[in-house]
Amino acid sequence: MSGVYNGKRIIYASAIIVAVALVIAAGILLYVRYEHRIRFNHLILQAESSYHEYNYDTAITAASDAISFAPTRADADLAKYYVAASLYNRGNSKDTVTSITLLKSIIADPAASAQLKSSAYIRLGLLYSPSGVNSSLNKLVFSGPPYSDYLASAKGNMGKATLSLYEKANELYPSAAANYAIAASQAMGIYTQGINVKDPTQLQVAQAVQRTVANGDALLAAGSSTLAQLPQLYMLRSFALSTASYYVPEISPQIVDSSYEHALSLMNAASTSISYLKLTTVMLNLTYAASLVEREPGAQNTKISSLLSDFLNETNAFPTLLPQNVLAIRAYKPGTPILDAIPKLAKLYPPFAAYLVQIGWNK
Repeated sequence: MSGVYNGKRIIYASAIIVAVALVIAAGILLYVRYEHRIRFNHLILQAESSYHEYNYDTAITAASDAISFAPTRADADLAKYYVAASLYNRGNSKDTVTSITLLKSIIADPAASAQLKSSAYIRLGLLYSPSGVNSSLNKLVFSGPPYSDYLASAKGNMGKATLSLYEKANELYPSAAANYAIAASQAMGIYTQGINVKDPTQLQVAQAVQRTVANGDALLAAGSSTLAQLPQLYMLRSFALSTASYYVPEISPQIVDSSYEHALSLMNAASTSISYLKLTTVMLNLTYAASLVEREPGAQNTKISSLLSDFLNETNAFPTLLPQNVLAIRAYKPGTPILDAIPKLAKLYPPFAAYLVQIGWNK
């Protein structure tokens, strides 16, 4: 009997030891998870604050470290987004390629939040430029499904495929950013055809643009936003309103001008720290001047001269890219406001005319 008793005692003792070990192991695991959560929270806050302070190197380091401590895949995706966004904003092609890959990986992860995926879609879309200056990056964006499917559905038209990216972003998480981007893409569809106010189809699109901008304004007022609330989205809003104003009388010159002034203010402030926005801001001066000379002929000559002066002050900073962007305007169809505006701007402001000669506009 004593042998049986002693055997039971050993079994009971072993069970207790195992139970204690399991409790200790569970406690250690919980402690490690707790430590990881604390560490992750600290690093992601550092990444976020550094990103908003335009300190992208620090943001990338903190966010990269945060990935290692992420308690969940959703947390890892958030950290990945700050790496991607910081690389994106540094503005060089190599960084942007890496950013595209990271943004696509976030979209592909079921664990990522709808808001985060929406932000990623918007950033991918913002790489598109009708001038074709980002053509190699656009090809990368639309490589592989579902992106290649968007391009196929658009019959190879990257502008229309980009609209699909924005629509997907808005489907996932409605926001002002997505709506402004959608409105600009809709407007570009009629802008590049040449303005024809008698065209009923163009009128319908312009009315849709007005509604989409209004949706964005309402969402902004309600506080709905994505992590991709970038200054150039207000530039897109201005372009959309400017285009729609040819067809919709309710969109007054004052409404369009106020939107452009706000966009230019935001872009000027941001471009001092976000390098890739500098060229876009310089071109915004020309775009706004063209909008004024077409919408309000003779009424805004002083403002137009000021905008063109600001444009010309930056030509030495972009000796190659700026002429490429300006000369790309020649590819637009007659009736496109910015193409029609160029000779009017040259006549109004002789230094701009000299610049056009310098870059070979008439060749």
